[in-house]
Amino acid sequence: MPKQSPGLCGLDLLLETDAVPAAVAPAVDPPAMVVLAGDNPFVSGRLLASLRAVFCPDEQDRSWAWREFSGDDRPDPRDVFDEAATLPMFATATRAAVVRRADTFVSTARGQLETIADRARGSRGVVVLEVRSFPGNTRLAKVVARRGCLIDVGLPARFDLAGWLRKWAKQAHRLKLPAAAASRLLERLGDDLGQIDQALAGFAAALPAGEEHA
Repeated sequence: MPKQSPGLCGLDLLLETDAVPAAVAPAVDPPAMVVLAGDNPFVSGRLLASLRAVFCPDEQDRSWAWREFSGDDRPDPRDVFDEAATLPMFATATRAAVVRRADTFVSTARGQLETIADRARGSRGVVVLEVRSFPGNTRLAKVVARRGCLIDVGLPARFDLAGWLRKWAKQAHRLKLPAAAASRLLERLGDDLGQIDQALAGFAAALPAGEEHA
C-alpha cells in the first residue's frame, strides 16, 4: 500500500498561531490548493476553521467567499473549480472552494486538480480538499508537495500526544493540565480528541473565571 505523502503536521499547526497563515497565505506565491489528509475529524475541523479565518477574516464575507461541497453528494468538478476561479469581490477575502470527504472527488477530477495545483494562484481563489488518503506516489501528491500545501491531519506514529494535550489545554482553555491528568484523559477517552477537548472545556467552565487554572 502506497505511503501517505508527507506534509505539515496538523497537530503542530494548531499550537502555532502564525503557522497556518504562513503555510497557506505567504506573501509570495501562495498555493492554489490546500490538502488536509488524514482521518482525525477534530484536527481537520479545527484547521478548516483556521483556514476560513485566514481566507475570510471578515465574517460577513464568508457567506460568499467560503463555499463548502460534500464529496458524498458527488459535486460537479466544474462547479467547484468555477467557485475558486471567480475573482473576489473585495480584497480582504480569498474565495475558497472546499470539498469535504473528497476522496472520490479526487479520483474523478484528478487531471484537473493536477493542473490547478501546479499553477500560480494569482488573484484567483483556492481549492481546499479534505481527504482520508493521499498516497505520495501519485502525480497529484507530488505536485501539491511542490507547489501547494499539504497538511497531515492524522495522528503521527510515536507522537507525544500527552505532551501535545497539555499545550493545547493551556492555549485553548487556559488550563494548566498536569502530566498525570493528561495521561488519565488519554487512558479514559483514547485518542478521541473531540471528546477530550469537550472534557477540557467542561473543566475550564467549572472553575473560576479570569485566571489560569492549575
